[in-house]
Amino acid sequence: MTGNHGAAGVFYGSSIHVHSAGVDEGRVASRWPRRFGVVPALADCRQRRQADEDLLAAVPAGSTVGSCQVLSGLGGVGKTQLAAEFADRAWRDGDVDLLMWVTARSRVAVLGAFSSAATDLTGVEAADPAEGAARFLSWLAEPHGRRWLIVLDDLTAPGDLAGLWPPRTAGGRVLVTTRRRDAVLAAQGRRIVDVGLFTPKEAHRYLGEKLGDDPALLDEPERLAADLGYLPLALAQAAAYLLDRDLTCAGYRRRFAERRRTLAELVPETEALPDDQTATIAVTWSLSIEAADRLSPAGQARPLLNLASFLDPNGIPLTVVVAAACDAYLRGTGPRPATEDLLDGLRNLRRLSLLTIEGDEVRVHALVQRATRDRLLPEQARTVAQTAANALARIWRSSYRTPTAEEGLRANAEALLGHSGELLWQPGAHPVLFHTGASLRDQGHVRAAVTYWSGLWATARRLLGPDHEHTRHVRHCLAGSRGLAGDHAGAVATYRELLLDDQRLHPADHADVLTTRGNLAYWQGLAGDHAGAATTLTGLLAEQLRVLGPDHEATLTTRHNLARMRAEAGDRPGAIAGYESLLPDQRRVLGHQHRQTIATRNNLAVLLAQAGEPTDLHLVLADCLRILGPHHPDTLATRCEVNASSHAADPAAHTALVRDCEEILGPDHPITLRARANLARSYGHAGDHAAAATAHEALAAAYRLVLGPDHPHTLTIRHNAAHWIEAAGDRAGAARAWERLLSDCTRVLGPDHPHTAIVEQRLGTLRVLPGLLDALREAGADVDGMLTDPLTYWRREHARTVHEFGPDDPLTRLVEARLAQLRADRGMR
Repeated sequence: MTGNHGAAGVFYGSSIHVHSAGVDEGRVASRWPRRFGVVPALADCRQRRQADEDLLAAVPAGSTVGSCQVLSGLGGVGKTQLAAEFADRAWRDGDVDLLMWVTARSRVAVLGAFSSAATDLTGVEAADPAEGAARFLSWLAEPHGRRWLIVLDDLTAPGDLAGLWPPRTAGGRVLVTTRRRDAVLAAQGRRIVDVGLFTPKEAHRYLGEKLGDDPALLDEPERLAADLGYLPLALAQAAAYLLDRDLTCAGYRRRFAERRRTLAELVPETEALPDDQTATIAVTWSLSIEAADRLSPAGQARPLLNLASFLDPNGIPLTVVVAAACDAYLRGTGPRPATEDLLDGLRNLRRLSLLTIEGDEVRVHALVQRATRDRLLPEQARTVAQTAANALARIWRSSYRTPTAEEGLRANAEALLGHSGELLWQPGAHPVLFHTGASLRDQGHVRAAVTYWSGLWATARRLLGPDHEHTRHVRHCLAGSRGLAGDHAGAVATYRELLLDDQRLHPADHADVLTTRGNLAYWQGLAGDHAGAATTLTGLLAEQLRVLGPDHEATLTTRHNLARMRAEAGDRPGAIAGYESLLPDQRRVLGHQHRQTIATRNNLAVLLAQAGEPTDLHLVLADCLRILGPHHPDTLATRCEVNASSHAADPAAHTALVRDCEEILGPDHPITLRARANLARSYGHAGDHAAAATAHEALAAAYRLVLGPDHPHTLTIRHNAAHWIEAAGDRAGAARAWERLLSDCTRVLGPDHPHTAIVEQRLGTLRVLPGLLDALREAGADVDGMLTDPLTYWRREHARTVHEFGPDDPLTRLVEARLAQLRADRGMR
């Protein structure tokens, strides 16, 4: 190319074309500052965001260093608005001599814009856009001292800028907005600026301004913003939609929650979109999905996004995605996809800002998920839902997971169930439905488990019928969860109904009938009939050994429950023997880390501690924390036992456990009540008898409400309350408490029951106590120590009498008898 006096010649084949500038050079040079392209108008009620401040900090006003910032993020987060605000500010403040806005959705568009600007700046019209673009880039690189800002908006493919990136020169700035996150965008000193969602405060402020702070409309703005995932574009279109239809925020939310409505039905028509928008949020992402699906390996991105759209937007384990993607849903008739191809497919979606990958988790915006689900045909949706459910169930069955991983799996399952409707009930209940409820139960969310199983039972009855095996399985799970949540009577009632149905549908020795009989006996025992439960379980065990065999899990469970009922009934030696013989079999059949194995170790350790024998209770607690996690009910129960044995006089340790139990299990859970009982007792052992009495009286009221006035545990707590009232010096109050308790024990347990006899003895002693105590004090006895901690007192007295009088002395024998009585009474004290 040669040039002479404003004319240029360009060789094309054998022809030479000479073009005259055809402009006044003086006029061209005088038109400064200059603007090319149209900067989009700022949106109505646009919010000043942290991203604005970040961009200003990255490109300080008046900077003489050339820079390029790439604003990257999900479609609809406001990248164009951010660039427009920056460009307008730079123009208004006089920071630039040339402002250029280019809609960079194709290479042709960029070439055309650059070539047109070259013609205007140089007065030379290029015969080819590429030549004009080259001339424009050359002009930008010249030392003319002009300050310029070029905005390349909505870059679709980084390759469209190959050879067209503006040069880095003093006073030159480039802003690029794009949904892409390819590595090439950060090359050659370019900096990627992530543009995210509104903060909750920004979203609420936007809705307030957009809706005119009308209280009639702003009834649930924070919840609406959360429903829309704080996406600026979605909030703008939702606000326009509800204003057009005279809806409140709550009214919009009700429509948004209806699964039958697609996202396209919840935004304005194209001609009614706000802020000069040309596409709805769903259309905004469709081109990105198509682009990601074209990237190598082609055809992987869309199916992966379909799968992710049914799972938890806040974190999908990569293992779930890979397991599901290997299903026939993705394979079709072709070969099994390689893991590397699946991961590349996810990365392609990340390159288009349709999802993020953080460590071993995938995150997808909830509205992207909804827009993706809306495009699926019913049969496609069923296939995707089944595929995701199969993957979750397979992982749940594969091995034990940490509590954190368990929470993640359950969050994904709950999201899947919410999006699937009835898709997971064909032909029966999918296993993932049962895994989800079991996870709630096993991780300590017992009240949530009751709610979950109740809803699932209603669905199972409607879709499968009352006698379907899956419906009855759900009822079993509901009954057990009721019992774990403290509703022992409710569990017994449900198991009685189930047993009648099982006996109607199956022979007497059918495994289902035997299992239901065992569950019914267990909860009857926990409801108070310990001896009757032990008798029933003894007969059941003989049948299970004959029908199921000694290593069947149901047989092992019955052996465990039988030992538990023996302990509750006061047969501590029989319970210890039962647990000691069971534990090796559980370790052999179930493994060391199985929940039932750990439960047996815990119960055995507690019984041994009560008998004064060495235990491994602290080791059991360590295993519970490691295997089950700190929030599991079994872990909390073991903490109760450790506190009772190791921190008897430390209210602080018990207070912390009560707080944890109330937060995790709720105030009415039996384990919470047990923790409160330990706390109440610790006040007394620490010397604050009045606090112990007050805490026990409050606890007795709670036991009456939760377990009923006649439950053995309620009577036990009332016994302890009377004891500490007496220890606090309120003999009249203690006498009234003992009298009422004696009446109830006689009625509930019978006049000859050992506990009734103990209460009668305490009341009789109290009536003659004042004179007796005075006599003992005059004789030099440690009366206060005997009242505060009688077990410690009589142990000390036993050691003294053995030392002074020998083990066979009648006085030593008398002290031994009192000590044995106190140890036997400890289960009640």
